[in-house]
Amino acid sequence: SASGGGGGGGYAKSRLTTSFSGVTVTVGVGGVGVVSAAGGNGGTSSFGAILSAPGGNGGANCAANGLFPSTYGYGNSGAVGVGGNIVNAMGGFGASAFMNSASTAISGSGGASVFGDGGNAVTNATSNGNAASTPGSGGSGAITIANGAAKAGGNGAAGNVIVYEYA
Repeated sequence: SASGGGGGGGYAKSRLTTSFSGVTVTVGVGGVGVVSAAGGNGGTSSFGAILSAPGGNGGANCAANGLFPSTYGYGNSGAVGVGGNIVNAMGGFGASAFMNSASTAISGSGGASVFGDGGNAVTNATSNGNAASTPGSGGSGAITIANGAAKAGGNGAAGNVIVYEYA
């Protein structure tokens, strides 16, 4: 079987001139790839209650159906930023996986964030998915060929919060 990638996290950007003193900044954790279940969703990055960028949805779990060629483990959706007065953007969808035969497959790559690509797809070998390294992006799905042991999808990358202060 082969699974799809996790979605990328959302993005929000604002220009603020008042009412942000003492705001709590939170950086969301990346979703965790697991074995034989859907991946975990990414955590939300936020600048107080003013802006938030939710993490992407974890990649879907899939089971082999023995029919080839076949699309497996649809990629999951990205999230949309909230509260931006300049832009609120959606993270990219994780890609679906595809199996051409019992021994030929490609997992879904992870969804991109506005900062770059997600984890790269895995091909033609029983393997865990690739973790994402770009902030807010999704991890790729895993592959299990023939009767191989189940593998975990790749972890998504943590979000980030960027603040510029002008005095």
